[in-house]
Amino acid sequence: MDALEFEKNVNDAEYINYDLGENGEIVLSVHFQSCFYLWNGHTTEVRHAIANCYTRYMALWGEYITWGFDPLSNWKQKAFDRLPTLHDVLKKLSSPDDAIEWYVADGGCENNEIDHANKFVFSVLTSRAWKIQEGSIVTFRIPRHLYFQENSKKQILEFNQYCIEQLQPWYVVSGMQAATPFSDSGIKFDLVSQARDFKGIYLEKVWDSVRMAYGIRSFDWLTYISGPLSEKVGGIKNLENALKKARIKFEHLSSGLLVQVTEHPELIPSGEEIPSNYLKFNNILRPMRDGNYGSMGDGTYLGENDQSFDIRLTDLWMRRFDFEYVWSDLISVVKSRKPKSVVKLVSNQVCQMSGRYRFEEDYDYIRNEPLPFEDADSRENDYRSYIILNKGDIAPYYLKLDQYGNLIERSEIAWTLFEEFNY
Repeated sequence: MDALEFEKNVNDAEYINYDLGENGEIVLSVHFQSCFYLWNGHTTEVRHAIANCYTRYMALWGEYITWGFDPLSNWKQKAFDRLPTLHDVLKKLSSPDDAIEWYVADGGCENNEIDHANKFVFSVLTSRAWKIQEGSIVTFRIPRHLYFQENSKKQILEFNQYCIEQLQPWYVVSGMQAATPFSDSGIKFDLVSQARDFKGIYLEKVWDSVRMAYGIRSFDWLTYISGPLSEKVGGIKNLENALKKARIKFEHLSSGLLVQVTEHPELIPSGEEIPSNYLKFNNILRPMRDGNYGSMGDGTYLGENDQSFDIRLTDLWMRRFDFEYVWSDLISVVKSRKPKSVVKLVSNQVCQMSGRYRFEEDYDYIRNEPLPFEDADSRENDYRSYIILNKGDIAPYYLKLDQYGNLIERSEIAWTLFEEFNY
C-alpha cells in the first residue's frame, strides 16, 4: 500500500467541524500513534525512562511542538516556550504519590486548539503509589504521511522500539489510530461512525490503564506483549509457537514479543475482506482480552444509528474480529443467552462453547477480600475477571499481581460460563 492508496481511503475517516476557524478544522483524523501501557509509573526508574523517551521524541520531532498544558500551573494551556520542562515537572512532583501529567502538541495555541486533531502529540499519565493495580500510559503521535516516507518510517519504528526497551511496558499498540483532540467531547458520535466504517482503526482510551490487570482491550498493526502478560496463555514460548503456526511476523524485544500483523497498517473499510492475519492474531490474543471492559464513552443517544460508545457498543467493537456480523450495525444480529446449565472450563482446556466466562472466586489479594459484585446475573459493577472465548480457544490462566501490577504467579483456575454466544 502506498500513500496515495491510503489517502484515498482515509478521506472518509476524517471529520471536520466548520464552526471552528474560517474553513473549519479537522476534529477527528487518522495518524500513526503508539500507546504504551506500563506498571510502576510511581517509581523514579520508570519516570526517568519516560523522560528519556520524551527527550528522544523532541530531538526527532520537537520542532513541530508549539503548545501544551502546564501541570505546575493548574493545567493551563500555554505556548511551548512558556511551559516548564518535563525535567522540572519530574523534579517538582517527585513524590511517588504524585501523578505526572504531560501533554504537548503541534498547531496554534488558541483556546480551541484542544478541539483539533493534532498531528504531533506526546502525552503522559502516571499512576500514584497509593493506587492499587492502576497502570500508566505514554502516547506519541506522528502524522501518517511520515510513515510512507522511507527515512521517517525507519525513525518512527526505531523510536517505537526504543520506547519499549526503555519503558518495559505490559503491552503496546501501534498503528494508524483514531487521532482525537485533547478534548473529545465534540466527536463522541464521530468516533462510533469512524470505527464502524474502518475496523482497522484502533481507538486509544486512558481507561485502558485502569483495566490493565484484566487483560488487553484489543490489538493493532504492531502489538507488543510482555513476558509476564503472556503467562495468561502459558508464556512467551506458547505465544511464539502460535504465531509461528499462524505465520505472523514477530521479533523478540525486551522481555516480550513485538508482533507485526501485516506488511503495512490496514484501515479495513467496512464491506472489504478482513486480512486473514488480523483474524488469526485476534484468535491468538482473544484469551488475553478483558471480557468486561466497560465503556469507551458515555453512551449518549440521539436516535437510531446516532449514539456514542456505551458498554454494549464497546463490547461489540472489541469483538469485531470474532465473528463476521458482530460489528455490522448498531443492533447486532449476534444473539446471546444465559446458559441452561453450569459449564466450567479449567485453564489450558479447550473451549467447547463460545461465550463469556467469569472467575467466580476472583479475589483481591491486596486488600485480602473477595472482589465485590452487586448482582450474580449482571456484569454491571462486577469487579471479577471475565474472558470471551470462541469454541476451540484455550482457556487462559489467572495472573496474580501485586499492588503495582508485578506478576507474582500464574494460577490454573476454573472459569464459569456466564453468557453463551450463538455464532
